[in-house]
Amino acid sequence: QFSLYNLYSEKSLKLFNIKIEFKISNPNPRAVIVQTMDFNLFETGFSSYEQLAGGTIGSRPEGMVEFGSNYYTLLGENSIVLKKKVTLANTATSGELWDALESEYDNGESGSASWWVYGTVYFNLSSMTSGQENTVPFEFFR
Repeated sequence: QFSLYNLYSEKSLKLFNIKIEFKISNPNPRAVIVQTMDFNLFETGFSSYEQLAGGTIGSRPEGMVEFGSNYYTLLGENSIVLKKKVTLANTATSGELWDALESEYDNGESGSASWWVYGTVYFNLSSMTSGQENTVPFEFFR
């Protein structure tokens, strides 16, 4: 089960920091290994086809499993929150977007920013080196 846990912003004169948090819950009794979460973030009032930001949380093993790999073991009947911070610069071409972000910052969820987030979570049910990789797509609007 996946949810958009939190999406909020911090602003300075020339920068906006957007913090996005996803809550992943495992309702099963067995643990799962969350390898990566890929996501794309749009502010749809500005553009529903021009991605505002995006990224990957976690890492997928390549070849031999490395020490210190960035993946998450999610125990049965538990949840974790995965976070990412995105920094946007105020440019001459971002006036309409900047206005929407400022409205969101000043008014919280009642601001004029309209968010669309979609992506895919990649996980494994047994171990990093055996078993089938599973994927779950997700999409949230706020």
